[in-house]
Amino acid sequence: MSFLSSIIAGGARQLRALAPLANLTIIFFLVALAGRLLVIKMLFPDWMLSVSGVTADLLAAAFAAAVLCLLRAVSPPIAATWLLLWLLLSVANVEHIYALNDALRLGNFRLALDANFVRGSLLAPQTWPFIIISGCGGWWLWWSLRQASFRPLTLVLCVLVAFSSAAISTPLALRATEWRHSSPMAFMLANTAAGWQQPTATAPNTDTNIEDFFRRDLSGKSLVTTASKPRNVLLIIMEGLTGAYLAQSRKSTEFTSPHLMSQFSNIADDAITVPNFVTHGAGTIGGLYAIYCGDYSQTPGNTESIKPFLFQEMTQEARPVCLPEILKQAGYATSYLQAADLLYMKKNTFLPLTGFEHVAGKGDFPDGDGNFWGSDDGGLFAAALDEINRLHAGKRPWFMSMLTVGTHHPYIAPDSYITAANGDRKAASIQYLDDIIASFVAELQTRGVLDDTLVIFTSDESHGVPGHPFGGNWGLFAALGAGISGHTQSGVFGQVDIALSVLDYLQLTKTEFVFLGRSVFRENPTPRPMLFGKFFSDSSRRIYFCAADYCDRYQSSGDNLFASSYQLSALSSTAADPFVAKKRALFARAGLFYGRGENSVLVFEENINLPLVKQQNQTWQLQLPAKTRVNVALEVENTGSAPAHFYTFWLENGNIPIKMPDVRLPPVPAASGISLNYSFYNANARNILLGLIGLPHKKKTQANLRQIKVQSLPSNNESFDVSHFSLWSHKKQEDDKGRDIFSKNTVSSNANSTNPYLIATHQSSTKGDSFIAPKYYFGEQLDFSNNGPWHHRLALATDWLYPEPWGIWSNGEKPALVVKLGDVDTDAEYEMRIKFSPYVNPPILDSQTLTFFVNQKRLGQQTYNEKKYNDIGVRIPGRLLNANTLNSFSIGVQTPFNPSKYNAGDGFAHLGVGIVNFQLSRVN
Repeated sequence: MSFLSSIIAGGARQLRALAPLANLTIIFFLVALAGRLLVIKMLFPDWMLSVSGVTADLLAAAFAAAVLCLLRAVSPPIAATWLLLWLLLSVANVEHIYALNDALRLGNFRLALDANFVRGSLLAPQTWPFIIISGCGGWWLWWSLRQASFRPLTLVLCVLVAFSSAAISTPLALRATEWRHSSPMAFMLANTAAGWQQPTATAPNTDTNIEDFFRRDLSGKSLVTTASKPRNVLLIIMEGLTGAYLAQSRKSTEFTSPHLMSQFSNIADDAITVPNFVTHGAGTIGGLYAIYCGDYSQTPGNTESIKPFLFQEMTQEARPVCLPEILKQAGYATSYLQAADLLYMKKNTFLPLTGFEHVAGKGDFPDGDGNFWGSDDGGLFAAALDEINRLHAGKRPWFMSMLTVGTHHPYIAPDSYITAANGDRKAASIQYLDDIIASFVAELQTRGVLDDTLVIFTSDESHGVPGHPFGGNWGLFAALGAGISGHTQSGVFGQVDIALSVLDYLQLTKTEFVFLGRSVFRENPTPRPMLFGKFFSDSSRRIYFCAADYCDRYQSSGDNLFASSYQLSALSSTAADPFVAKKRALFARAGLFYGRGENSVLVFEENINLPLVKQQNQTWQLQLPAKTRVNVALEVENTGSAPAHFYTFWLENGNIPIKMPDVRLPPVPAASGISLNYSFYNANARNILLGLIGLPHKKKTQANLRQIKVQSLPSNNESFDVSHFSLWSHKKQEDDKGRDIFSKNTVSSNANSTNPYLIATHQSSTKGDSFIAPKYYFGEQLDFSNNGPWHHRLALATDWLYPEPWGIWSNGEKPALVVKLGDVDTDAEYEMRIKFSPYVNPPILDSQTLTFFVNQKRLGQQTYNEKKYNDIGVRIPGRLLNANTLNSFSIGVQTPFNPSKYNAGDGFAHLGVGIVNFQLSRVN
C-alpha cells in the first residue's frame, strides 16, 4: 500500500510541476486560436479550421510558455519583455495576414513599426478585437506567471518542451507554403532562421537551362497595329491588386476570389489581359524596380536597397538604364505621380535616377478624402488628368506613370463605400478603385487620349488571394488604347516583361539597352519558365519550392500557372538534388541570394557571360556576422574587342556607398582580365551589398565573370588587405604609338599558363595601398576625362571618384597619381604640368589650400579662393624621382568637402580638387 501511495505522490508532484507550464500554454494557445479565428472570419468566411494549423498553434504556444517560464526564473524584466514582444508580433502577424494573406517576416518588422503602419493598425477596426484579446491574454499570462511556483523539475520540463516543440514545429513550418497550415509565429520564425543558413551554391550543368529565365524574347506575331507617329504611354500601378479580381482571369483560371472588379473587367474586354501574370516579390520599391528596369529586384526582404540607385554621386553609366531614361533619350517627356509620401522607401531618390523628369507625391496635389498615407484614389486620378492635360499640350510624346495607395492597409475609401461593404475597408477600397477606374477611362475616351496612348494597368505586388497558395505573387496586367483590341494572353508573363513590352509597342526595340523577358504584345506559344518569390516554375507550369535538401512540386490542374487546384508531390532527397541546385543557381543569377552564417563560402557566379552594352550590373546582398574577416575573390575577363572598366564596391545598410577602400580596378583591355583577392574586417553584424559593375569603353563588348566568392571567418584582425591583385592579358598591350603600356614588375604565384602576360601586379601592405601603375613616357599628356585613352586612367591610384566628361574629382585628403618612370637623370630638372580646379563653394567653403608632393616630398603649397581651371607648372629636381620604378604625384587637400552635410548636394564624396590632365617633361 505504501508503494502505491509513493507512486501516486510522485505522480502528483510531477503534475504540480507541470501545472504552471500547462496553464501558460493554454493561455498562449487561446490567444493564437482567437487570432486564427478572427483572420478566417475576415478572409475565409466559408472555410473551416486547418487541423495542421491548430496543431502548430499548440506547439508554438508550448514553446512560448516554456521560454517564458525559463526567463521568469532568470529575470522577471526579461520575461516581461519576451511576453510583450511575442504579443506584439502576434498582433502584427494578424494584421499582416489580413492585409497580404501572408505571415510577417522579421526582416519586414521594421517597416511595420513605421508611423503610418502603426496608425493604420490603430485605425483598422478589423484588428481591434485581437488587440483587446492580446492585451487581456497578456495580463492573464503575467498574473498566472506571478502566481506560479517553479520547482526544479518544472524548469527541466520547460527546457525539454522548448526544444521538442521547436524541433517539431520548424520542419512543419518550412514545408508549409501558406500560413494557414502552420502557426503564423512558427512560420515567421522558421523562415527567418532558414534565411540565416545558406550552403555553398554552385551553378549546375547547362542542361538546367538557367539562361531560359533571363532571355530577351521578341519572337511571335505582333498583336498591335503600327502607327505613323509616336504614341504616348500611361502606366498605372495599383497597390497590391491581384489578377484574381478580373473576370478574364477568373474565366481562364477557374479560380474565384472574394472580390471582383466588375467595371474594370468590362473595360478589360477591349484590352490585352494576362491571367497568368507574376509579381516577383513583395514590396513596392522592388516591384517598381522590376517594372521600370526590366530586371529582378535583387533585394529580398530589404526594400530600401535597390542597387546603386541610392548612389546619387555615381555616374549614370554605373546604374542600370531603365525605361523612363530610355524614353527620355528618345524624346519623350517623363512624369511620375503617387499618392503617398515620396520619402517612404526613398522613392524621392530612386525615381529621378530612373529617368523621370517630373516626380510628384503627397503634398503636391490635394489629398481629397485620403488619410495619413496620402490622397485617396479619386484625388490621385483627378491629379493625373491634370498632368495628362499638361503633357498633351506639349510638343513631345510622353510617358507617365502613377502609383495608387487606396488599396494599401488600412485602406482608403469614402464612408459610403465602407458602410456598403459592412465595415470591410479592404472590400470598400477595391470597389472604390473599380468605380474610379471606370470614370477615369471614360474621361480619357472623351478627351481623345486613348486615340494615341497606350494605357497599362498593373500591380506593384499582390496582397494575396485567400485560398490560393501562390496568390501572394499573382499580379494583374491589362493594356488598352491605341492599336489594341481585346485579347487574353495564354502565356506566363511577369513584371520584368513590362519594360521590354513598352519598347516593343513603341517600336524602339533596336535600342542598345537590353531588358529581360518577352513582349506581352506578341503572340508567342512557346512555354517559358518563371521565377517569383521563393518559387520557380518550369516550362510545363510545374511550380517548385526547394529548401536546402528537399523540394515540393506543385502540378497545376490545368494549363495555367495560377490554377484552381494543384497536385502536391514531395521529391525524394536524391530526386530533389538537381532542383535544389537549380534554385540556388537561379537565385544567384538573379541576385536574390542572402549569404549568411560563419565559416561559409558562397560561390555566387561561375562562368557567367556579361554582355556590356551601356552597363552591366551584378549585385549580391549579404548578411555578415559580427567580428569576422570577410574574404572576397574575384576573377573577371574582358572577352570582347574593346576595353572595359569594372568597379567593385560594398554598401553598408543601404545608406552610404563605400568604394572598395584604396583599391582601384583599372580599365581592362580586350583579351585581358583582372584577378583580385581582398579582405576586410567586419565588426558588427550587418547587411552589405557587394556589387560588380562593368562599363564598356565607347562600344559594345563582352565579359566573362569567371568566379566571385565571399568567405566569412571569425577574426580579430581589423586591417584591410589585398593578398593578390593582378591584371593579365592574352597578348602584349601597346598604346597608339606602339609602346608598351604596362610594366612587368612582379610575377604572382596565382599566374597560370592560360594567362601568359601577367602585367602590373603589386602586392599590398595591410594599409590597402594597392594599385596598378602604367609605364609613363616623358612628355606624354595623361587625359583623365571619361573620353580619354583608357590606359591613362591607370595612373589614378588613390582617393579619386569616377571620370566625367571634363576630368575627375578627388575623394579624400591626399589623391595620388602613380606611374612607373624609365631612366631618370638625377642632375636634370623636370617640370610637372597639371590642369586642375580647386573645389570652392562660397559661402560654406571660401577657399581651398592644396599642397603638392612628389614621392612624399613637399614641393609647395597654394591657397585658392575661386573654383576655376588652373594650368600650372611645378619644377622637380631629378634627384626626387625614382628611376625604373614607381613614382607618386599627390596633392594634399586641406578641407575635403562633403556637399551633403550642407544640403549642397548628396552622397559620400569628399571633394578637394578636380584634375583634367597631367604631364611630366624634362626641362634641361
